[in-house]
Amino acid sequence: MPIQYITGGGGLRLAVHEYGPPRGKPIVLISGINQCSLAWHKQYKSPLTEEFRLLCLDLRGHGMSDKPTEPQHYNQPNLWADDIHAVLITLSLRKPLLVGWSYGGYVINDYLAQYGEGAVGGVNYVSAGVVMGGRNAPTMLGCDFINTMPGLCSDKLEENIHAARRFVRVLFEKPPSQEEIEVLIASTMVVPPTVRLAMVSRSIDRDSVMQRLRIPVLVTKGEKDAVITAAHTEHLLTCIKHAEASVFEGTGHSPHLEDAERFNRELARFARQHAG
Repeated sequence: MPIQYITGGGGLRLAVHEYGPPRGKPIVLISGINQCSLAWHKQYKSPLTEEFRLLCLDLRGHGMSDKPTEPQHYNQPNLWADDIHAVLITLSLRKPLLVGWSYGGYVINDYLAQYGEGAVGGVNYVSAGVVMGGRNAPTMLGCDFINTMPGLCSDKLEENIHAARRFVRVLFEKPPSQEEIEVLIASTMVVPPTVRLAMVSRSIDRDSVMQRLRIPVLVTKGEKDAVITAAHTEHLLTCIKHAEASVFEGTGHSPHLEDAERFNRELARFARQHAG
């Protein structure tokens, strides 16, 4: 299927990987830090593509998108917002469903803060981050994940590789195949350390944005998530009181990979009701 290159915030070239029928209800899949479109392979290699138009975005600094190393390309919320806006406008998406895994939650909220919810059919937050920094920071992210960040942001290759391997292990309660692990580690290593540092150095509070939301929201969460804590997800649900919550028992930070059958079934139901 085609890879489309679009112009995102600040003129960066972004890669969007498209699967499924062009007239299908659109679903924009936004991956987390260190990952890219390949993290959605259990969605774009599934029956979802018989019905829905899946658009997998490589975040700026990730995958096949441009990767400038200066921090100003990653620490400004308007640039992330402009990236999502560019996907919607350039690809003429009508009321897409925005699905944000992990860091993708921050990116979706950056978009909603700047552009509002009018062009969006619904949001699926998947083990999603919505708060960064501030007094509640110590309770929002898991210790195992936090401990990988110094190595991931190091300019020493050996430390980067070691941290990347640890990082990928933290993403799962149910370990994937060795081939999947290798792809995820490789995807992580594509991202420059300075990009990671800029992304995790932001201070993010989007409570007021979430509290104003009226569009349908599905919150998907792995019960054993070692990255986004239960307190973090509870904070999200407190802000969006009408959100539907779906907890995947015995699953870690990656429910779309660890229990793809259930995830795809719930995503399809949600998209049929609210996308397009």
